[in-house]
Amino acid sequence: MKVRASVASGHNISLIVLVRVVYSAWMMAAAWPLSWPDLTPELLGLVLQRLPSLADRVRLRAVCHSWHLNSQLQPLPPPLPWLSLLDGTFLSIPDGEIIQMPVPDGSCCCGSIDNWLFLMQIDGRYSLMNPFSKAMLDLPNLDTVWRRI
Repeated sequence: MKVRASVASGHNISLIVLVRVVYSAWMMAAAWPLSWPDLTPELLGLVLQRLPSLADRVRLRAVCHSWHLNSQLQPLPPPLPWLSLLDGTFLSIPDGEIIQMPVPDGSCCCGSIDNWLFLMQIDGRYSLMNPFSKAMLDLPNLDTVWRRI
C-alpha cells in the first residue's frame, strides 16, 4: 500500500522513474526472481494510467512484446493532446517534448484528433493521416458539406 501511495502522488514523475518504482515494489513482493517481460498486466496498467503523454505510452509499448500485448488490455483515459503547428511539428504538453511528424509534400496540418492528423493539400483537398502507420484517408470535398450547413 505504501508503494501505491508514493506512485500515485508523483504527478510529474518521468516514465523511467515510475517504471523503476513499480518494478522495485514488484520485485520486493515477489517470492521468486522475475523478469521485465513478466510484469503483470495489472502493474503495467498502473504505470500506463499515470502516463498522460502519448509518446510515453508508445515508448512503453515498444519495450517488449508482452508489454505491447498487455498494454492493449488496459482501459486508459485519452492522452493529453499535442499542440500542432502547420509544418507537422507538435508540442507534447506533459513533458515539453517537441515532436516532428513529417507531413506529405504540399500539405499542412490543420489539427489532430486521437491518432489522426487533419491535413489540407495545396489544391484544397483534405485528408486524414495516421502518423504512426502512415495510413491516409482522403475526405470528400468539404465545399459541398459547407454549403449544406
